[in-house]
Amino acid sequence: MPLPNNPNRNHLIDLLRFLAAAWVALFHFNEPQKYIDNWYRNFCKLGYWGVPIFFIISGYCICIAQQHTKTPQKFITRRLFRIFPPYWFSLVIVCLCALAIKIITHTNPTPLPKHIDETLAIVVLYTSPLSNYSTINWVYWTLPFELFFYFIIFFTLFTNHKLRLLIPFLLVITGFVIPFQKEGLLFFFNELPTFMLGYALYLVLKAPDNRVVNTAFFILSAIALYFKHPGFDYILTAFIVCFLIALESRFHLKNNFFSRLGDFSYSIYLIHVPVAIYLLGFIKSNLSIQTNLPLNIITDFFLLTVVIILSKLMFIWVELPAIKLGRKLSRP
Repeated sequence: MPLPNNPNRNHLIDLLRFLAAAWVALFHFNEPQKYIDNWYRNFCKLGYWGVPIFFIISGYCICIAQQHTKTPQKFITRRLFRIFPPYWFSLVIVCLCALAIKIITHTNPTPLPKHIDETLAIVVLYTSPLSNYSTINWVYWTLPFELFFYFIIFFTLFTNHKLRLLIPFLLVITGFVIPFQKEGLLFFFNELPTFMLGYALYLVLKAPDNRVVNTAFFILSAIALYFKHPGFDYILTAFIVCFLIALESRFHLKNNFFSRLGDFSYSIYLIHVPVAIYLLGFIKSNLSIQTNLPLNIITDFFLLTVVIILSKLMFIWVELPAIKLGRKLSRP
């Protein structure tokens, strides 16, 4: 059951979402294991590149949502229902997997909260890097960034349409003087340029009336990205994604099997750690699998397939109803 059909849907973005989620999953499947120097493990080790792919796509898509949302309340309602119900459901999966491992092996794969303040912080995503409360799933650290991006755009919707770019523009400029922070209230400046690069890309491609201003904003975001993430691989990933999205605006990718898997990318991202590492991690702990390249690949894609199947069910039962409810509640 995919999202409702939209003739203007960008199937390349759907494909990139799935590929990014799958790459992050492969990275996590192999990262806890002893490093083996071969082409496949080296490829998996680059799976953290999926994060800038997600952030650029998020910025691009949030700009689309901003352009088509009539009120700030409608925008934030849809965004919160998009992110929180699947997140809460994944918390249940993490706890169930941790409980199962505790019963079977008498070990704890993840530190579950012991106090009410920790529990509440996890429920509302007041966790690292926003605060010093630890997450219970390796991937949750990116979600506070997403929330802050949503609220930034939410506040821009209260401004005049002509001034709507002013807040993001000023924040990117401010980011030049804000040092990189691992934790704390200003944490979101670390990834703000990545998000804004995708946001500005949409304006450059789809808003020709202000092309000079939008292009300047894109260039400013790119420079800010370099200051926050000077590594060549991060910057290269960001610009390859921007190039592919720009190319797709002229040469449209047709809907295909892998692009349809993009619907499940958020669920894949949320549950691959508890399912494939906490619960089924014993499979990869076998040294003969780690040292045998074909067996390693087969095992990883078996785990990925299990995660995709469960993610499809999660999308149908949790994500899609939450999306529909968010749309219903945001109607006039």
